Amino acid sequence: MAGFRLDSGFSRRAISGLAGAAALLVLAWNRPWHTGFAFVVLVVLLLALAEFYGLAVRLGFEPDKAVGLVLGGLLLWNALHLWAEQAPLVSGAGTVLTLVYLAGSVLKGEAYLGFSRLAATFLGLAYVVGLGGWIGRFVERGNGNWIFQSEGHNDLPPLLLLTWVFDSAAMLSGCAWGRRKLSLASPNKSWEGVAGGFLAILVLALVLPWMGLWEGLTCFERVGAALVIAPAAILGDLVESALKREAVVKDSATLAFLPGHGGFLDKVDALLFTAPVLALYLQWVR
Repeated sequence: MAGFRLDSGFSRRAISGLAGAAALLVLAWNRPWHTGFAFVVLVVLLLALAEFYGLAVRLGFEPDKAVGLVLGGLLLWNALHLWAEQAPLVSGAGTVLTLVYLAGSVLKGEAYLGFSRLAATFLGLAYVVGLGGWIGRFVERGNGNWIFQSEGHNDLPPLLLLTWVFDSAAMLSGCAWGRRKLSLASPNKSWEGVAGGFLAILVLALVLPWMGLWEGLTCFERVGAALVIAPAAILGDLVESALKREAVVKDSATLAFLPGHGGFLDKVDALLFTAPVLALYLQWVR
C-alpha cells in the first residue's frame, strides 16, 4: 500500500501500548479490581495535569502547580470513589484549600489578584480533573454500589475499548488513505482517518455482547454509543493538539520509560471527552 506512512518506531510503540492497554483492561474487566484501576487513573490524571501546567508555563502563564495538583488530587479522590465514606471530609478539605488560596491571593500585599495565574490554575482543573473525573462514573464503588447509570453493568471496558480502538483505527486509516485534512490544529488528522475509526468502533459496538459486554443494550443503542464516542474522541484529540501547537511542542511530555508515546496528557486526551459523553448517553438510554 503505497500511501501507508508509519515511522520506524511504530512497532515498539504498538507493543508497549498494547501491553499497557491490556493491563488496564484486566483491571477494568474485573469489578473487584476497580479500586486498583481508580488509583491508576488518579495518578495518570495528576501527571496529565502537571503536563498541562507545563504547557501553560511555555505559553507565558504561571499557574500555581502545587495548589492545582493538591486540589486536583482531592477532587479526583472523590470523583473516583476511593474513600466514599469520607467524601464530605475530602470535599471540605478541597473547599477550605480553595478559600485559603483565594484569600492568600488578595492578601499577599499586591494590588492585583493575578487573574492569568488563577485562570491557568483553574483551567487545568476544569479540563483535566473536571472532565477526567467522569471516569469515576464507570467505576464500581468500594461498597459494591454503582453510580446512577451503571447499576448492574460494567461499562468501563466498553468505554476504554471504544475510545482506544477509535484512536488506533483513525491513525492507521489516516496513514493509509488520508487526503482531506480535518483541522489546522492537527494537520496529520484526516477525514478518511475519522471514517476508518468510526467504522472500526461501529463493528466493535455490534460485537460487544459476544464479549459479555452491553448485553442489555439494543443494537441501535450500541450504534448510538459509537455515534457519540467518535466526535467526542476527535474533539478531545484536537483540543490537546491545539494546546500543543500553541505551545510549540510535539508532545505534552517525553516519558523515558515509554519512548515515542508522548506524555500522559497525550494518552488521555480523547478519554477526557468520551467519558462524560458516554456517561450521559448511557443515563439517557437506560
